[in-house]
Amino acid sequence: MTQVPAESERVVAVRDSKDPDGPKLFFRPSAWIDLLDRIKAGELELPAEFREKLDERLSRPADET
Repeated sequence: MTQVPAESERVVAVRDSKDPDGPKLFFRPSAWIDLLDRIKAGELELPAEFREKLDERLSRPADET
């Protein structure tokens, strides 16, 4: 069952850039930040070249710090 967030709920929507009409994942901002922190710390199986490319586009939003 697919759950779409309520209009008032703040979320980060993630999709495959090669399939813009495909499925989307919705994260609460805190969960998105936690995921990025884990990726940057090398806690998840992600090739080193991907971790190296993480930049300010994936950094914490200014109002979330």
